[in-house]
Amino acid sequence: MHRTGVKPDYRLIEESGRLSLVENAGHQGSGITVELPAFLLRPRDRSELGAQPLIKAAGRQVTTIVDATAGLGQDSMLLAAYGYQVTAFERSPLIAALLEAGITRIQADPTIENNIRNNIRFVSGDAIRLLPGLDSRPDAIYLDPMYPEKKKTALPKKELQVLRKIVGPDNDAEELLKVALACALNRVIVKRPHYAPPLKESPSMSYQGKLVRFDVYLVRN
Repeated sequence: MHRTGVKPDYRLIEESGRLSLVENAGHQGSGITVELPAFLLRPRDRSELGAQPLIKAAGRQVTTIVDATAGLGQDSMLLAAYGYQVTAFERSPLIAALLEAGITRIQADPTIENNIRNNIRFVSGDAIRLLPGLDSRPDAIYLDPMYPEKKKTALPKKELQVLRKIVGPDNDAEELLKVALACALNRVIVKRPHYAPPLKESPSMSYQGKLVRFDVYLVRN
């Protein structure tokens, strides 16, 4: 998730060998941690992973991907599991510390599938500033800005509620997209809820999931 620097009422604590993010008034066991996505708890073959909308959006011409708004790392781990080389950026200091600790713990587990262990590199910092300074341009850049709130909806799951409280709205998401389009070699992928318009008009193509879609902007070099 991309960030705007809202001061949080949260802290990081160690719980059962995991770094957790908890509300200052929260109790033991109430925090959130970075975990392997449930879909990847058992090894999946490449064809099964390839059926995922995000993987379809990334495509076969892509090898290197920057996840510019990594958040809790769920999509980074899916991309890595498929075989892409992933660099995960996160600019919120609290979320970045949580993500780095979670990725380090997961990658140290010898039972985890090798692609997840070997294919993710974490970077703490703002993608708007860091992308233009990369040594080499990535094939693809992936953006998952904070979703716009719906006027009438059930409460989102706890992780999303916490992220929204900490980071606030992504007011610079369109600026990040502009930078990403200038820095990617092949494409930029933007994750959006079905109810939200594209960040930029006329994506080259879109891939539909159950609750979200992935808008793809092909880069004309």
